Amino acid sequence: MYFTIYVDDDLVIVDDVAIETPINKDDLPSWVEIIWWDGETGMLQHRDNTKSVPMDNYDDYQPILDAYYQELNKRKQAEKTPEQQARETRNFVRKQTDMMFNPGYTIQDELLTKAQRKELLDFCIRLARWPKQPNWPAIELPPPPEWLAPLLTIPDWPKNN
Repeated sequence: MYFTIYVDDDLVIVDDVAIETPINKDDLPSWVEIIWWDGETGMLQHRDNTKSVPMDNYDDYQPILDAYYQELNKRKQAEKTPEQQARETRNFVRKQTDMMFNPGYTIQDELLTKAQRKELLDFCIRLARWPKQPNWPAIELPPPPEWLAPLLTIPDWPKNN
């Protein structure tokens, strides 16, 4: 892993990717223009190339790398089709229900009732069939049963652009 970070007055660029996430540059020395880091050692480069300072840890610059990864993830998500995003959203919900099919699954130390198990199964079937519905993916996810809703994290869908 080798990173080149270019620090400008208005912009931070990591390996040719402009970071749109705000970064606090107060912790960076004002003379730094470029940071090289290979995972173990690195170098701070002076704006006019007159000074280079070796560095043996990256802790002070980790927020820049974190912002870089956030930016890459944001771009990756933007490249996905609505269908891909919808399936990922649906699968995220389905994964949360998987453990509930365990016969020993409890809610507040109470086993699920037969009625709850049937509602859970019906909800999962509606999730599985959701992509085959008319106007998919521009339709809402099937709603969970009332008792199940507080136990799930359900992202907003369709996304409001």
